[in-house]
Amino acid sequence: QEELAEKIGKKRATVTNFLRLLKLPEEIQSSLIRKQITMGHARALLGCADKAMQLEILKHTLLEELSVRAVEELVRGEANKAPSTKTPKKETAAPSKSILKIQSQLKKRLGVNVSLKSNDKGAGKIEIPFKSQDELQALLEKMESGN
Repeated sequence: QEELAEKIGKKRATVTNFLRLLKLPEEIQSSLIRKQITMGHARALLGCADKAMQLEILKHTLLEELSVRAVEELVRGEANKAPSTKTPKKETAAPSKSILKIQSQLKKRLGVNVSLKSNDKGAGKIEIPFKSQDELQALLEKMESGN
């Protein structure tokens, strides 16, 4: 890896990271090549050992245009799901297609990532992050005007 790094003028860590990406499923590699996701997204997906879950997170990432940080959180959440004696929360289940569609519509309408979580009884919550009071005010105005 060091020799290759010297030959191509890159750092060894860069070469190592590229080689690690080859462990990802083809669909994820293709998404990276097509620039649907960044190397940061792909590296975050490496943290999930389950290939099926990597692909599920990829779908969610593409649908919701998730940030690298959001993907890292999803991967961490999966890594922390160890068998336990606790009753799992209903809200942590994978969102249904209808919930994802509504989430996507809200994101488009408001211009920010929106998170919807629901349980099997249909109850749930909507989370709309904001970075400042000005951004919050702009979100409220968008909701009031319907635009």
